[in-house]
Amino acid sequence: MVSNLDVVADAGEANTADEKVFRDITPGADGYLHLKFPPALKEKAFVNAIEIVPGMPGRLRPVRIVARETPVTSKDGQIWGADRDFVGGQRVLRSEPVKGTSDPELYRGERFGNFTYSIPVVPGRYSVTLRFCESWFGPKKPAGGGAGDRIFDVYMNGVALLRNFDIFKEAGGGDRPLDKVFRELKPNAQGKLTFSFVPVHNYALVNAIEVVDEGAN
Repeated sequence: MVSNLDVVADAGEANTADEKVFRDITPGADGYLHLKFPPALKEKAFVNAIEIVPGMPGRLRPVRIVARETPVTSKDGQIWGADRDFVGGQRVLRSEPVKGTSDPELYRGERFGNFTYSIPVVPGRYSVTLRFCESWFGPKKPAGGGAGDRIFDVYMNGVALLRNFDIFKEAGGGDRPLDKVFRELKPNAQGKLTFSFVPVHNYALVNAIEVVDEGAN
């Protein structure tokens, strides 16, 4: 299913995690999944870890990530995995209550800075929800200020999704959730949805990311 894989080239640099995901994998007649790693062209094949989970016919299972050290279960019973697939930035857990949402825990964890998430998927089209909440800038906040104090861009595989994005301004204040939904996104040649959060004025941030396979339709 994968041939001539160069892990360093695929990941972008050495000492960087690389993942490959597959859907609609079924066991053989003996009830086993037979995974083979034939000899490579130059070096021996290798793998660090394998995860097998029940699938959804024709679709990749949703990927849900929160910028926290531990998973979070939302009110609808969905499990949001702990922070992963990122390069750069720093993580912080805010204590301020988030208004106007039944799932405030999805917005307390925050990755900020200049950073990238590279989420492995299979070929197809995906809906992606980026979740934001401004908990640092604003009246009575540690940094003070408000609109205009945090502005950043978001790119997906080099294409701009958000330009000069101001969470405080668009949400109408601090401690308020703001979700941005993007549809029909396609992975790059390495099978990844790569989201780059690039500061314009002060650091970029994100609280949670959800990726949903749109299927054949």
